[in-house]
Parts: sequence; structure tokens; C-alpha cells
Amino acid sequence: MCGNIAACGTATATSTCTQIALSCAVTTGPLLREITANPQVGQGASCAPSTEVPSVPPATWSENAEGCGFTGTLTSCGSREVCVPSPSSPFKLCVYQTGSLGGTCPSPYDATSAPVVFDTGIADSRSCTDCRCGDVTGSCTGGDVMLSPNLTCTGGITSPLPATCAVDGINGNLPLYTELTTPPTPGGTCSASGGQPSGTATGTGPVSVCCMP
Repeated sequence: MCGNIAACGTATATSTCTQIALSCAVTTGPLLREITANPQVGQGASCAPSTEVPSVPPATWSENAEGCGFTGTLTSCGSREVCVPSPSSPFKLCVYQTGSLGGTCPSPYDATSAPVVFDTGIADSRSCTDCRCGDVTGSCTGGDVMLSPNLTCTGGITSPLPATCAVDGINGNLPLYTELTTPPTPGGTCSASGGQPSGTATGTGPVSVCCMP
């Protein structure tokens, strides 16, 4: 039933012919009927997240340092000192020590500044967070429902979903059956999340360098 008239019987249409149980006594004449769609796309539906491996560009240095060691014979110049030839421009005579040192450089090196720290390696953990899909939202569209006075749901009236309130043309004193003859077309989308940059690239193996002024 529909309109301003109280419902006389309802049923859920499936692919199996089902009788509509009427709760009112109708002796003759057609019934008013209204077919509504109540799609639930989320039932048993899901979206598969992407499993694509992130493409991370190689890490690069903001500044590079080049140095070379003395290969000749070291000559003693006194207590705990050695003499080495002056390097050609643009190089300077420098000393280094493993680790990131604080303070200032020792004399005769540039004692007005702290050692310059250079990293010799990179620890790279850059990637992306896993892609995820939210719940399915949306609705189904289309579909047809059969109303019939026959228990096999033949010889009745086919109505598209959803159908408005109308006279179905079936006498009210006859049993009424319904069947979903054409299922609705599923539709819906999932909200995407994840896929955000994660991790960092940091320098490792620090070396502290002090050079002559």
C-alpha cells in the first residue's frame, strides 16, 4: 500500500518468488502498490589498495668535500710534530678525527672556528605509508521487480526500481507474489588514504676536519 493509506502488506523482493502477506481484507478491485529500493552497497563489498612499490629518488649531498693523504715520508719537526709540504691551491693542509667533535680547532689550525663535520655515509629509510581503502559508500541503480498473482511469479507486472505509487492492476482478492527479476547494478566508491612520504635520509660516519687558515 502507499499514498495516505496504511500499509496492507510488505515483502522483500529477492531472486526467489515470494508471497506478500496481506494484513487487510480486500475482496475486489486492484491494489495500490509502491516499490522502493533500499540498496546496501557496503554489504560484502571492499576495495583493494594499491601494492605499488614507491619510487624514491637517490639521496644527494648538499655539499661535497675532497681530501687526500700525504704519501711521502714524514719528517719530524720536534716533539709530536711532523713537517709536510704545503698542498697546491685550492687545497689546504688539514687534520681530521673520526666522530663529530665540538669545541674549536687546535692551533696552528684555525682556532677561531669549530671543526667542520663531514658525513661519510647515508642511512636512508625513506618510503611511503601503506595505501588503505575506507568503507564502500554509494548506491545501486536500476533493477526490475515482478508483481504477480501466481506463485511462480509469471503473468504479472514488471516494474523498474524504484516505482512510484500506482494501481498494479491485480485484484485484491488474489494472492500477491514478488520476485526480483533484474538485480540492480552495484555502484559505490572507497575513500583512499595512506601513500604519504615517511622516513628520512640522514648522514652517518661523521668526520671532524680542521684546516690551516
